[in-house]
Amino acid sequence: MSLSVLNNIASLAAQNQLTITNAHLQKALFQLSSGSRINSGADDAAGLAIADGLQGNITALTQSARNANDGVGELQVADGSLAQVTTLLNRAVTLATESATGTVSNQQRVALDAEYTAIKSEIDRIGSKTNYNAGQVFTANTLNVFLSDSGASSNSLIGVTTGTLSSSGLSLGGAVAATGTLSQAAGAAAAAATDTLTGAAPTVLGAAATSTLTAVAAPVNGDTLTIGSTQYSFVTSLTAAPAANQVLIGSGGTAAANETATLANLMAAINATSGGAGIAYGTGTVANASVTATASTGTTITVKALVNGTAGNSIAYSSSGTNFGANGTLAGGLAGSTVTIGGQTYTFVAALSTTATANEVADAGGSAATALTNLVAAVNGAAGAGTQYSSNTSANTSATAAAPSGGAVVFTAINPGVNGNFIAVGSNGGGTWSGATYFSGGTAAGAAPSAVAGNTVTVGTQTYTFVNSLSTPTANQIQVLVGSTNAASLANLANAVNGGSGAGVNYAYGSSAAANTSAKAVAGATSVAFTALTPGTAGNSIITGVTGTANTFGGATGLTGGASGSINDLLTQADATAALATINSAIQTVAGLRGTIGATVNRLQSAANVITNQVQNLTGAEDGVRAADIPSTVATLAKYSILEQTGVSALAQANQQQQLVLKLLQ
Repeated sequence: MSLSVLNNIASLAAQNQLTITNAHLQKALFQLSSGSRINSGADDAAGLAIADGLQGNITALTQSARNANDGVGELQVADGSLAQVTTLLNRAVTLATESATGTVSNQQRVALDAEYTAIKSEIDRIGSKTNYNAGQVFTANTLNVFLSDSGASSNSLIGVTTGTLSSSGLSLGGAVAATGTLSQAAGAAAAAATDTLTGAAPTVLGAAATSTLTAVAAPVNGDTLTIGSTQYSFVTSLTAAPAANQVLIGSGGTAAANETATLANLMAAINATSGGAGIAYGTGTVANASVTATASTGTTITVKALVNGTAGNSIAYSSSGTNFGANGTLAGGLAGSTVTIGGQTYTFVAALSTTATANEVADAGGSAATALTNLVAAVNGAAGAGTQYSSNTSANTSATAAAPSGGAVVFTAINPGVNGNFIAVGSNGGGTWSGATYFSGGTAAGAAPSAVAGNTVTVGTQTYTFVNSLSTPTANQIQVLVGSTNAASLANLANAVNGGSGAGVNYAYGSSAAANTSAKAVAGATSVAFTALTPGTAGNSIITGVTGTANTFGGATGLTGGASGSINDLLTQADATAALATINSAIQTVAGLRGTIGATVNRLQSAANVITNQVQNLTGAEDGVRAADIPSTVATLAKYSILEQTGVSALAQANQQQQLVLKLLQ
């Protein structure tokens, strides 16, 4: 190989090989530091796809195992609750067995039945209040546990339905006794006061004051015009912003044309017309607070007060010099006819003010029918604000108004009672409006009636008669003493029905009469509730009724709600024997449900075990694809570390070879 100074081929070869060696060395270092053979798609594209797919399977299976364990947890809660229900039912068996023996008295059976009733109530509470993760455990819905490895065809559901849990669902509810209530009749409702307003169309309508400003000479630079509290200055050219209230004088045409243009610019400034600022009048100008300009001609401009009424007549206008003639005020504003309801006064106007003014009522065309229709809308705060009446009018707080009929409007006090009689109504101005000075007819609520002598109450086949004093009743007659209060009268009636305390003092039986054979009673302050003595649908046929003027009760009715069912009380030996069979059946039902739940728990635990094994094996498979072979990688690292050192040495030798050329030149 000849010596050359143009290119050092040996050096280039050494550099190229050193670059390759360094790349292999970096890859080996990356694998050792991460522990993974595949750190990017470039390392092994196919291997990366396989490893990531396996990782997706592992992730789904890991969560599926958690799902299965969560399902086991909920079912174990259900099983624990059912175990307690079984304990309660076993106690019920003890109570029923004890009640069924002849050595127990009926009074003792009442105590046994009270505990049995409490057991049924506790079963109902367990069924409705047992929750897991804020969800009710015992429902008709199926508990479905989702299992998957993220594959489209590998999804599965393991479900179990616990069903609702209640004493009635276990056939422990028994027959239901019919009930009914005789309630005290309501007192007379309070009546609202009313008033009627009639009349023809208003003859005096509110109108805005107006004025015509006539230019007797063309305004010149420096002239001013004041309208209300705003002064306008005429200028030949507008100054820079914010030169508010400057009005540009027309130019470039005849004198008459310039004057017309000037008045048009003035009208635009008064109204602050969009688009004119900075062209026809100074920027920063706002609409006049007192008037609006309605028209302009060659020599005149007409302005109108923004608010209806005579107040507009006091708006002054004046000008410097004689360009707009004599100074003056607006004229023509009129007060409108008014109607006052309560504390709000409504004013009829030909057209609503430009600036919204509360309680203005439009009288389009001067029609009485229109005026009354719009007045009703304003009083009620109904649709039409801004057209039929001013937009800032509030609904009347004292009265409502009915739709006009026959030229009249009826007003009704919002709050019923005698206070409505003091709501004032009146009118002012033109028209033939008329009406009472105050509302009338409001009445206070009437008191509820009380039992009086001669009133009767019938329960089933037995009749109870209220009396002012007890005497010796005739055969089968039952007397009830009228108490000092209606509640006392009702208590006396309940005691008579039940045969309770107060016999001979608060009530009295005639010969052969006794406590009611159909129902028992519970008295309240304003009512008496009756319950059939015998559970079942037969109680639905028990009728209660009342007679007498101003009777304390609202009317006759029948007992309702009685339902048939298995005998489930322990009040008699026969009932206790029948209840015992029902309780044993309930125990078997609960046991069967616990068996179903237990089988599902075993299935979920088995599924969790299988999933755990899958996760283990898939993790091993993924590790085989993705993990770096550490011994091999260390050997590779050593190899390329040595090659890097030898490459550097070779590069140094190659770079020194060209130095030999200098020897030839010595």
